[in-house]
Amino acid sequence: MNDWAIILDPDDPGDRRFRVGLGTYGDTVYRAERFRPVLVFGPQRSYKTSGIAVPTILEWEGPAVITSVRRDVLDETFAWRDSMGRVAIFDPSGALKGTRYEAYRYSWDCLDQCRSWDDCVRLGQALTEAGRLGGVTDERFWHALAGQLLAPFLFAGTLGNRTMGEVVDWIRRQEEADARSILEIEANERALASAENTWKRHEKVRDSVYTTASSALRVFDYMDLSVDQPPFLDLDSFIGSQADTLYICAPPDEQEEFRPLFTGLVRTVIRCVYAVNVNAIDAKNDQIKGEDGSQPTVSRAPCPLLLLLDEAGNIAPLENLGTLATTAAGTGIQLVTIFHDLSQMEGLYDRYIAQSIVSNHSATIVLPGIRDQATLSYLEALLTGERVANTREGAWNTPRPIRGMKRGDALMLYENLRPIVLALRSKFTSTEIADRVRYR
Repeated sequence: MNDWAIILDPDDPGDRRFRVGLGTYGDTVYRAERFRPVLVFGPQRSYKTSGIAVPTILEWEGPAVITSVRRDVLDETFAWRDSMGRVAIFDPSGALKGTRYEAYRYSWDCLDQCRSWDDCVRLGQALTEAGRLGGVTDERFWHALAGQLLAPFLFAGTLGNRTMGEVVDWIRRQEEADARSILEIEANERALASAENTWKRHEKVRDSVYTTASSALRVFDYMDLSVDQPPFLDLDSFIGSQADTLYICAPPDEQEEFRPLFTGLVRTVIRCVYAVNVNAIDAKNDQIKGEDGSQPTVSRAPCPLLLLLDEAGNIAPLENLGTLATTAAGTGIQLVTIFHDLSQMEGLYDRYIAQSIVSNHSATIVLPGIRDQATLSYLEALLTGERVANTREGAWNTPRPIRGMKRGDALMLYENLRPIVLALRSKFTSTEIADRVRYR
């Protein structure tokens, strides 16, 4: 069992920081190594919220970004996270108006982080990113061009102190004169060249690009959309906090409409955290010392971010999820990705990319009740010749043991270790978690 030592609960509570709890066997808690990405496959009512998402959020000791469509995630973690730091809820649909959470609702000014031309290019791509996933080749092509179209309008909006609503109006009306005038005053050749590249296209192509961009931004058609009214999210403050929390709440019946906005926000947070953490890591690794022998100073402390993507295939799907899973641990981001099954993932990416994403997560947790053939076939192939460490059945290379696990159990595969069945930790099985859920 020495191989398991790397994921056993350490004796020193301080050594548990930034290690996601995977489950228990007997009295022993198994935890992923620090910042190692965790992937969860579980159908509805398989305890992926109560047994994975909620305990992870409650135990995390740094800033956290949580996407969820389920109110119970907020209900069971809000009070404890509020005791640790500030809580902000991005609820652009207004679903939480009139509830006890209303005072914690914040708007996100999309242009707030557009402080350079490059920032605008990235945001334009992020706002159209969801449209490039799961579609046919033509749709991906048009959404890529739409992202290029958005960048100069976003830049002009920033330079001209316009709101995001005004930028969207420019695009709806194909109003290029105001944006061109602002860009010409700024004399940014790169932005102007990018703008003219789209504006001078053949009329039919240009109209299609504008139509695609307008479709990606159709969420701004809502009259009561909470994006331009204060208070606004302060991402710089969030990233520099000890343990602030940002909940991104999606309406169950309108996830597709809000998806570009949510993906844009998540992508912006990731980019900002990457910049801060990479700078901190580079400074720490820099061996050059001053004449007095002092170490180089770091402008900002790293941000140990929990990025928990519940409903990862629906709320804020990320085009480069595989790359994020590969690089997140090295840059101080704890990624927890929750999908229903492998077919849902393959619908967004494709079969081989989806399987690569699975492989790039250090831990894969499979919950009971899965009936998806792609998931079961993948696991059968993966488990052939393996023996599950703590079960009498031993070999699990048929669907029944995987699908037929009892509720509250989970099959856990961790890097090169033998598979093991763990019991999920929840308010029903852990006094510590129950106390935090009930905290008021």
